Amino acid sequence: MIRFAHRPRVLNRDIEKVKNLDKNTQNMEKVSSIKGHVLDSKEEPISEVLVEFLEAGLRTYTDTKGAYSFTDVPVGHYTLRLIATGFIQIRQPFEITQDLENYVITMELSSREDRA
Repeated sequence: MIRFAHRPRVLNRDIEKVKNLDKNTQNMEKVSSIKGHVLDSKEEPISEVLVEFLEAGLRTYTDTKGAYSFTDVPVGHYTLRLIATGFIQIRQPFEITQDLENYVITMELSSREDRA
């Protein structure tokens, strides 16, 4: 029989890390889809808008009808960012908990475009 002089110690903080890792793994297994449109203040579609979920590394561009879609997005908290020429950039917290259909985002013209 081999005996070790020191037994490994399990610390409370190590147990918490494992619990948190387990929660994150569970969330990564759950995925959602998101579909919607990006419109201007006159409710006209905006094409070629970059739509991103920053922490997930997901990005797409809107089509000519302002439509965008994401599939297999892990459930969680993200920063949603939209960038379009002539419009004020949008950057906001976004929580994904379920599938979203027809999620509409309205962008405002930048001050330079308002004057034109």
